[in-house]
Amino acid sequence: MVFAIAGVLLGAALALASYTFVGKGWLPPEAAGTGVGATRDFLALKQGTDSWMPMLRAARVYETGQPIYESIFFKERVKFQYPLTSLLPLIALRKGGVSEEAFLSIVRFGSWLAVWATIGVSIAIFFAARRAAPNVDSPDAAGEWLAGLALVIAGLNFYPLLKGFALGQIQTFLTLFFALACYCWVRGQQRMAGALIGFMILVKPHYAVLGLWFVVRRRFGALWAALTVVGAALAVATAVFGWSEQIKYLDVIREASRGYAYYPNLSFNGLINRLLFNGSNLIFDPIQFPPYHPVVNAVTVLASIAFIGAALFYPRTREQRGGIADFCAVSVAVTAASPMAWEHHYAILFPVFAVLMAVRHAPRSAIGMLVAYLLVASAWTPFNVFAAIPVLNVLQSVFLAGVLTTLVLLWKRQTVET
Repeated sequence: MVFAIAGVLLGAALALASYTFVGKGWLPPEAAGTGVGATRDFLALKQGTDSWMPMLRAARVYETGQPIYESIFFKERVKFQYPLTSLLPLIALRKGGVSEEAFLSIVRFGSWLAVWATIGVSIAIFFAARRAAPNVDSPDAAGEWLAGLALVIAGLNFYPLLKGFALGQIQTFLTLFFALACYCWVRGQQRMAGALIGFMILVKPHYAVLGLWFVVRRRFGALWAALTVVGAALAVATAVFGWSEQIKYLDVIREASRGYAYYPNLSFNGLINRLLFNGSNLIFDPIQFPPYHPVVNAVTVLASIAFIGAALFYPRTREQRGGIADFCAVSVAVTAASPMAWEHHYAILFPVFAVLMAVRHAPRSAIGMLVAYLLVASAWTPFNVFAAIPVLNVLQSVFLAGVLTTLVLLWKRQTVET
């Protein structure tokens, strides 16, 4: 409850600072979004179409028989950056007579429910992980209600989770899949967790790194479940779209790997792009990626290798490898390793913190966890006032410090095992 209340108070303070800075002309309105605003949009079911409109455009192009990526990504510069497997449910709905307006209503209400479900599953994760943790007493009935209430408050104030909904992002559903995968992992249902990861790979292929983690950790049941889901979907996508169209996605990945300087890109790619002023860090460019920069490319590759390498080979002791904390750590590391790790991608940290909060911490670790939580749960847009100031604009990436701290906590707290 201390975490939840601290998050609410910090979110309110940051929102007040953002509104003040906009009023003084220090920040443009489009660079001053707040956690309070995201919560308001969620409660009012107000949603954008960040994922949905590019997907609808891709479906329209498919129906005309034109090449999808060549037509919309390379010619029209519409940033449809998902693999074609992500379009299969939409194509099925379109063939079933669902209009675009009906589709937008379905995904808006569905993603609203997905946020609530993510919070609910995270509560279940908390209690399941607590029961699995050694030397941790189960709370009494009043304590259970208090813990559940605290997680609801925290969920309604967790900026990455609610920002995904407000944007109209498919990540909202992926976050629910990840929360369900965490719950299955705690419960020892690793095949089901692997299947859920497989569904995530169909939309965000970088999650395929978890397949390599399954191999290294010798979790072959999860591996085969993920491969079955991915293989079946690829077979259907090949029948629907053809193989050459799917191979074209590699060109999309190659261009998108330049990343973005835009401030919500909370990866090392985004950090270095901003430090080098390689692209706009306050205004989103819907047409162009930043120009290729060798330093940005080198740092992006090195950071990816570091994150993934650490996640695969740490911790070293056998009894600490393959548990829920380890599973969470590799998932967070894979997200941070991507050239584009938007704010909403880190919504997976909400169930991760449910895992961390389930075990007893020494005072110093508890303080570190509180700091990490506040860093990743909040919208740090007031720091965009430093956008044009060399070196100081590193503060636009303060969220990353919370991600790194969370990884350290996960690697230190390998005590919740299945």
